[in-house]
Amino acid sequence: MYHTLKAFALVLSLAVACAQQSRRPILYANQTTSVAPERVYETDMYFPSNSTTIEYGEVYVDLVKPTRVSASQTTTYEVSLASITNTEYIVSTNAAGPAGASAEPADPSSSAEPVDPSSSVDPTDPSSSVDPTDPAASADPTGASPSSSDPTGVSTSAATSSPDAATPTRKVSASSAGSASSASTVLSPVTQLLSETTSTSTSILFSTTPGSSTATGTVITSLSSKSEKPLITVSMSTSTPSTSIATSTLTSAKTISTSNLLTALSSEAASSSSSNAAVSTGNATASFSVSSGTHTTTIVSAVTSLQGNTTVISHSSSTSVYTLVSSIEVLATESSTPISTSTSATATSATATSTTSVAAAATAVDLFEPVATDEPPNVFSRNANPLDLASGVSNNGSPYETNKFFTNLMLDDQTQPAYVYPYTVWKYSTNSIYGFAVSHTTESQYVFGNYDSNGNSEYLVNPVGIASLIFSATSFGSSNFNMFVGDMTLSSCDVTINDGDSSNILEIPLVQGMGFTTGIYHGSLVPEIQTSEAFSVFEQLDSDNLAQGILKYRVTLNDNVQWLVYAILPNGYSTDSFELTMSDTSTIVGSQAIDGLILQFAAAPSESSYEVFYDEAAGMYATNFTLSGTSDGTTASYAFEYQTQGMSASGNTMLFALPHHVGAFTSGTQAAMTGIELQSTTKGTMQGLLTTSIQFTETLNTQIGWLPWTSQLGDASLSFSADLLQEISEAANAELEMDIKSSISGLNTYYIGKVLDKYAYILLTVAEIVQDSAVANTTLANMKDAFELLFTNEQLYPLYYDTKYGGVVSSGDWASTSTGYDFGNTYYNDHHFHYGYIVHAAAVVGYVDAQLGGTWAQDNRAWVDALVRDVANPSDSDSYFPVSRMFDWFQGHSWAAGLFSNANGKNEESSSEDYNFAYGMKMWGAVVGDSSMERRADLMIAIMARSMNDYFLYSDDNTVEPSEILGNRVSGILFDNEIDYTTYFGTEVQYINGIHMLPITPASSAVRGPQFVSEEWSAKLESVVGTLTDGWRGILTLNQALFDPLAAYEFFSGSSYSSAYLDDGMSLTWSLAFSGGLACSLGQL
Repeated sequence: MYHTLKAFALVLSLAVACAQQSRRPILYANQTTSVAPERVYETDMYFPSNSTTIEYGEVYVDLVKPTRVSASQTTTYEVSLASITNTEYIVSTNAAGPAGASAEPADPSSSAEPVDPSSSVDPTDPSSSVDPTDPAASADPTGASPSSSDPTGVSTSAATSSPDAATPTRKVSASSAGSASSASTVLSPVTQLLSETTSTSTSILFSTTPGSSTATGTVITSLSSKSEKPLITVSMSTSTPSTSIATSTLTSAKTISTSNLLTALSSEAASSSSSNAAVSTGNATASFSVSSGTHTTTIVSAVTSLQGNTTVISHSSSTSVYTLVSSIEVLATESSTPISTSTSATATSATATSTTSVAAAATAVDLFEPVATDEPPNVFSRNANPLDLASGVSNNGSPYETNKFFTNLMLDDQTQPAYVYPYTVWKYSTNSIYGFAVSHTTESQYVFGNYDSNGNSEYLVNPVGIASLIFSATSFGSSNFNMFVGDMTLSSCDVTINDGDSSNILEIPLVQGMGFTTGIYHGSLVPEIQTSEAFSVFEQLDSDNLAQGILKYRVTLNDNVQWLVYAILPNGYSTDSFELTMSDTSTIVGSQAIDGLILQFAAAPSESSYEVFYDEAAGMYATNFTLSGTSDGTTASYAFEYQTQGMSASGNTMLFALPHHVGAFTSGTQAAMTGIELQSTTKGTMQGLLTTSIQFTETLNTQIGWLPWTSQLGDASLSFSADLLQEISEAANAELEMDIKSSISGLNTYYIGKVLDKYAYILLTVAEIVQDSAVANTTLANMKDAFELLFTNEQLYPLYYDTKYGGVVSSGDWASTSTGYDFGNTYYNDHHFHYGYIVHAAAVVGYVDAQLGGTWAQDNRAWVDALVRDVANPSDSDSYFPVSRMFDWFQGHSWAAGLFSNANGKNEESSSEDYNFAYGMKMWGAVVGDSSMERRADLMIAIMARSMNDYFLYSDDNTVEPSEILGNRVSGILFDNEIDYTTYFGTEVQYINGIHMLPITPASSAVRGPQFVSEEWSAKLESVVGTLTDGWRGILTLNQALFDPLAAYEFFSGSSYSSAYLDDGMSLTWSLAFSGGLACSLGQL
C-alpha cells in the first residue's frame, strides 16, 4: 500500500513538475514563402538524428548564429536551394507524438563551423569525439524518472543515437518526399509572439500560417523536451587578449587583510546610490549595416508523416547557399547606457581602509526597504505571460506570488494540495463530497523505500489524498460549487467557495504556521464537516478555558487519529442556539445556518493536557503575516507579525514554528512555546506557540567578502606564495583568451550567468590577488562588453517584463510549459539560480570598475536591480514585483518550482545556488551602497545556514530528519511532501550531492561547514571522485577545499590534472586561488 502511494506520488510530482530544467529551442524567425507548400525557416542549429518532427514541404536554412527580429526590421534574404534528390533520410514512426523525439538539436553557442559533409566527424553519432547535440542533460524533467544520463555532456543513454530499435524505421529518399525548390525566395520577418501556451512540446516563439501575413498561434514544429544539466560543456569563443600577466615578475608573496575582503567603495557611492535614481532613456533608434556574404547551410528535406504518426528525420549534410543582401535597422527599446542622476562613485585604492556598511554602521537600518519603486527598464519588452490561471484566481491587480505554497490552488483544476505547515489542504470534489479538505501527516505515516547497500532509504514520502476533515455545506454540489483564490501574499492566500449564490460564502484563510484551519460561513450556508475516512467517535467537550460563545468537540477517525473542532458563534448567539451532530459515519452537520459562524479544526495534541492552549487560542485566527526587521550590520532582528481576526480567551492564536526557527527565537517567543508538537511532512517536528508574533535574532557573518573564505580561516589574512601567484597567473592568462560576449550570445539565461560569473571570479583574482592592473582593465572591458549584450537584450533568449504576473522572465519557453529550454524560467522556475550568477558578476564588474574610478554599477543599476526585485523584492510598495518571490521566509529557503502544479507541492533541488543568489545580492548591495539589501542578504544567508543544515544537508548530528535518509548526506530534491535522493538530470552520486555544492564561493562555508563537508566526503564522495573524468570531478574537489584545502590544491596543481575536469562555468584560476589561498593562509602550503 505504502509503496503504491510512493510510486503514485512520485509519478504525479515528477510528471507535472515539467520544465524544472531545460533545452535550447529553435527560433523560427522568418515568415513562410509565398510559394505553397514550401516553407523556409531560419534556425540557429543543426538537426541530429531523431531530433525534430517536421511537416511536408518544410525546408530549414541553418544559420551559424540566430537572428533576432523586431517590428522595424527590414532584412531580405535570397535563398538558393541546392538539389537533394538522391539524399536518403532516416524516418521513424513514433506513436507517442512529438514528445517521443529524444535527441537534442546542436548547441547554437558552439564556435565550431557548420558541419562539413566530408568531415569524418558524424554529428549524429554519439560515439563521435565531437558532441553537437547540446551539452545539456538528457533526463526528462517533465515526468519520467531521472535517468542515468551524464549531465556533463556525455550521454549514457540512447537518446542521441539512432531511433529506438523498437520503433519502426525505414529509409526514404528525398525525391520520394518531394524535392526542395531551387527558386530564390524573399523572406519577411515574423514579429508576433504566440498568445497562449500550447499543449505540445514546442519552442516556437514566432509563427505564421503558410501563404499569409503574420499570424499568431500556429505551431510549426515540435522538439523533444529534456532537462538541461547544470554543467556547461559548450565551446567558448577564443580571442587573443591585448595583454597578459608577466608571471616572471611575481617573485614575492602577498598577504591580503580580510578586513579588505569586503567592499571598499567610497562613501559617495553609498550616499548617491541610495536615491536609486537611474532612469531609462526611452526609445532610441540604432541602425547598422550587415555585410553581404555567402554561407554554407544545412538543408533538411520534406518528409510526409507515416501512418498518421510523427515523422522524424535525420540530419542531412546537403548544403545550400544564401546571401544576406540588405542592411537592417533595429528599433531599440532602451539606450544601452541608462542615464543616472546619482553622484559618481569615487574610487579607492586596493589597500584603502574598508568602508563597508559593517564598519560604518552605527545605527540600525530597515531590512525591508524597497530596492526601487519605479518601472523596470524599458529594454525588457512588455508582454503578458501566455500561461493562464485557473478560473476564479485573481490578486486584484497586485503582482502574483508565483513560487509560494498555494501555487497548486492557482492552476489547472486546483485539486492538488497546498502544504501550509503543519496542515495540508486542497479542493475536494470526490464521491459526491464537495468542499475543502484538511489533512495532517504523522511520523508513523512516513514511507521509505529503495534502500541502498548501507541501509539508506532513497526517499521519504507521505500519503496524499487522506481528507481527515472537509469544510463543506449542505448546499454544495456538482453544479453549485465555485472556488475562488485571492489576496495572495508572501505568507498567505484567501480561499472562498460559494454555492452559486454570491452571498453564501465559505471563507478559508490559509497562512503559513497557522495552528487552526479555519472556515467562516457567510449567508445562509448550513455547515457540514465530512471525511474521506470514517468518524468513529464524535463528542462535545466542556472547557473553562474557552472564550464566550465557543463550542468544543473531539472527532476520532477510524484510524484513531483525533481532531479538535471548535464552533465559534457570532455576537448575539448563545451556545444553546447551535450544535453539531453526526448524521452518519462521514458527515457532521450544523443545526442551522448562521451568518458569521466560524469552524476551526486542529490536530489534537498527543497529550490531552495540552488542549488547554488550543482552548485559550480558539476563536482567533490568522489571516496573514508581514515581515519586519532591522539590522546594525552585525546582528539582525526580524519578526513574523501575524494579522488576526476574531477573539480568544488569551488574546492570542495558536501558531507553529519549524525546527530551524527555534534556535533563533527571542526570549519573548521562547516564552510563548506551549509544548504542543505536530509533525511536518518533510521538516521534522513543529512547535506550537500561543502568540500573534514570532520574533527572531540572528548573528550575521561579517567575514564573507570578495575573496576566498571558509570558517576555518575566520578573520585571518589571506596569504599567497610567489609560486602560487605564478600558477594562478598562468591559469588566468590561458583562460582569458576568450571573447566572453561571443561565448554567451548563444546560451540560455542560466548558462549565461554561469559563464559571466566564471570570468567575474577570474577578474577578481587578477585585480585583487595578482593585482595586475593592465590585465584587470582588459578583462573588465571584456566583461563590460559581454554585459552590453544583456543590457541591450540581444542574447539568445531576451528577457521580458511579464505584465500578467509581474516579473522579468526569459522568452525561451514562451510558447509551451513543456519545453524547458531555459529551465522553465518563463514560468518562474529557478529565477534565483539564473539571476544569482548574473547579479554577482555585475557586482564584481561594478566593484572593480569603481576601484578604477568608474560609475558602471550606478549607470546600469536599474537593470541589475530589476533582477534583484524579480527574485527578492522586499516591499509591497514596489508594485511591479511580488514580495520575495523565491525566498520563503517561513521555510527558511527558496522554492525553485514556479507555475507548475505538483501533488507533492513546491520543490528545490540546488540548495547551494539558493544561497548563491543571496551572496550575489549581498555584494551588489555593497557595491551600490544599498545597506538594507546587503544586510537582508546577510540575514538570508544566516537563516539558510540553519534551515539547510536541518532539511538539505545531513551531518551526523542531524536530529530533524529521520535516520532512514540521513546516510544520503543530502536531500536530493526536497519537496513539501517528499524528500527524494535524486536529481532532475540523473541519479549518480556526484549529481545528487554535487548539485548541493556548486558553485564554490566565499559564501559556501557559511552553510556547508567543515564538519558536514568532511563527513559527506568520507561517506559519499571519496570513493567516487577518483573515477570521474568530467566537470563533476572539479566541482567535488573544490568543495573538498572547504575542509581540506591542501588536498584540493594539490589536485588542481598536480600533474594528473586535466582541463576536462572543469566545465565552462568553472575556472582553474579561481580553483587555484580558492584552494591554494586557503591552504597557504592556514599554514598547510
